Amino acid sequence: MLHSALHLSLPQWIDHHAGNAWHNLQERIRGDYGPAYAPGDSNRAVCDLLVQFPERLRDRIDPVLEGLGTGAHPIDPTGEYEARFLEWCSGWYSAHRTAYAMTEDILSPKERWATRLRYCRNAAKEAMPELIEWFESLRAEVCDGGHTAAWRWGDALRDSLAAAAE
Repeated sequence: MLHSALHLSLPQWIDHHAGNAWHNLQERIRGDYGPAYAPGDSNRAVCDLLVQFPERLRDRIDPVLEGLGTGAHPIDPTGEYEARFLEWCSGWYSAHRTAYAMTEDILSPKERWATRLRYCRNAAKEAMPELIEWFESLRAEVCDGGHTAAWRWGDALRDSLAAAAE
């Protein structure tokens, strides 16, 4: 495993990637749980970002799950974190497939994509708190409170989004 080549213990390896995933999550969402996007992006582009959201976290989540899956970390010997994350992904994709299906009959492409975006954003709002809870649990139970710079940067982004929303 790469963590030994980097001279990190397995818990440090997991914490490193989990903190970076948290930071990436905070970079990619807005305070209202939509994706970060440029104001000129089309509704279609934003819907695509929403649908693909879980894949955009996988480069950091997968090493966390791999580290936990070795069984060498005492916190998650049964794979609960992986199961919860995959269940969240399944729910995410299902909600977005439903949003697409509900808008298929709208003839005007502009109206279809505007409605689809509204449904996708609502689906994201409903699903995101569960993912944040997953991260908070991972941080508390596996990452010893998550005190690395990446966790702190993610917290700073979250706090700045919350302040901007007020």
